[in-house]
Amino acid sequence: MTIRDFAEAHRLKLTKDNSGDPVITGRVGQSNIYEYSDTELRVAFVTDGKKDPRTGLFNRFKAACLSVGMIPRQIGDAEGSFSFDPTNEAQAKVAIKGIRARAKRRLSPEHAARLAAVGFKRIAPRVNPNAL
Repeated sequence: MTIRDFAEAHRLKLTKDNSGDPVITGRVGQSNIYEYSDTELRVAFVTDGKKDPRTGLFNRFKAACLSVGMIPRQIGDAEGSFSFDPTNEAQAKVAIKGIRARAKRRLSPEHAARLAAVGFKRIAPRVNPNAL
């Protein structure tokens, strides 16, 4: 499963990193999920270097990762990375929640009907230049 398939299956926002590779960014520092191999993805828990390290948050994330069988690849005091099987729902859930990945927003049919009632035309999806 590729990173694109994973992002689509879990309704996650896919962007590009500095080198142009597709990643799923998180809201914890510079954390992200990216392709590690043909069969594995990798989640990197990286705190913001300008703030104090979040060792407690990382230790809870590390414990959750190890409890569902994720493979530790790099471990530091307040940051690290784990590889995981994207088809394993328990591992995927820990990776997504651990870095607080951004989900794509959806317009509900009720909200679309309310917008149409007040005169909005059909809403076309916005194209994000960083999206893939």
